[in-house]
Amino acid sequence: MHWWKMNRREFFEFMAGLAAVSLTPETLQSDGGSFRLRYIVASSMYGRMSLAHVLPEIGKAGAEYVDIWPERHANHREQIESMGYRKFTEMLRQHNIKLGILTRYDLGPFDIEGEMRVAKELGGSMVVCGSRGPGDLRGSALKNIDYEGWIEVFMHPVPRGIPIMPTAAQVTAQINLARAYLETCLRGPPRKT
Repeated sequence: MHWWKMNRREFFEFMAGLAAVSLTPETLQSDGGSFRLRYIVASSMYGRMSLAHVLPEIGKAGAEYVDIWPERHANHREQIESMGYRKFTEMLRQHNIKLGILTRYDLGPFDIEGEMRVAKELGGSMVVCGSRGPGDLRGSALKNIDYEGWIEVFMHPVPRGIPIMPTAAQVTAQINLARAYLETCLRGPPRKT
């Protein structure tokens, strides 16, 4: 398959396979160094809950960055437009959170120029959009390449747009459970004495 012919579903299947190969306990085991995963939380994990309830949870989930999602998966991007950029940046500061990503699967790569300006204005560094990519990449262990990018614990609820759990605290607990597993993998199995 050519990268320019990969559809969204094939891309995510590829990425899931890459993650499965790259994030096995054996490849994440710590060598005693300072390797740490940098977490970012997808706002879509909280469905359409108010940002006033979502943002306080980001730090509790072990992250300092948030990935804001729009309608169909959440409505946090639309909430930002409704409240205004100034109010949103005040909320980020209040909770000691930073915008990392604006996810805009509703936009293609040729329709994100305006969103890139918004991300920059709000302090974000990335816009993710619906696109296509290469299909012949090979996985590498994140630790072995000294990966310093974000790690996003992600679970997709059905139907889309609902939180993965009924309350914000329960969503955060599920993120922390997954994060704890990843951190356990980094430490490796207990040493035999």
